[in-house]
This record gives sequence, structure tokens and C-alpha cells, in this order.
Amino acid sequence: MHELGICRSLIDVALAAMAERGTSGPAKSLQVEIGRFTAVVPDSLRFYFDVLSRGTLLEGAELEIESIPLRTRCRSCAQEAEPELPSLLCLTCDGVVEVVAGRELRLVSIDVPEEAA
Repeated sequence: MHELGICRSLIDVALAAMAERGTSGPAKSLQVEIGRFTAVVPDSLRFYFDVLSRGTLLEGAELEIESIPLRTRCRSCAQEAEPELPSLLCLTCDGVVEVVAGRELRLVSIDVPEEAA
């Protein structure tokens, strides 16, 4: 359910960026990166995007989502891994790991037609 709030923020950021650049026409697509460790469900985000973007310059735009895998690094041996499930322990030495990728949630770009830019 947190996808609703995330989607509201995403739309607010996108519309503000478009206004700042003086974009007058509708967007064709938005490119977003979402880390697997965020627990955001892409289909839910797309659903809320379709609903919340109605009546804005984002209505009808495609929400393109790139999933960023979870990547960890051991604080003891520096071994990096991409575990399927989050783990606090290194698979090599049982040391404590830190998340180095997979928590991202960012708007990468907004694609608008040339004449709308």
C-alpha cells in the first residue's frame, strides 16, 4: 500500500520538473529505477500511476521500471554478493554485510515529444 504515497511523490516530482523546464505537452514515458530492497511492487506502482496521473501532463504516459538487484558487501572480507533474499551475514565468512545497492527509488528521466519540450 505504500506504493500510493510513493506514486504521489513521483508524480509531484515529475510535474515539478516539467514545469521548471517549461514543458507544455504531455509526457510519453517516465523511467524509474526501483531497488528490490524497497519492497515496492511494480504492478501496484503502475496501477496507482495510471489512476493518479489522470488530468495531468502525465496521463497516458508509460511508466518504465528498471529493477535494481539487491547487492551487499561484507564489512569484514569485502565480498560482494547479490543474494536472492536479504541476509545480514556474509555467505563467505559469516561477517556482517551492508546493502550497497537495491534501496534506490529514483526518477531517471521523463520523455516528452520534441514539440512539447
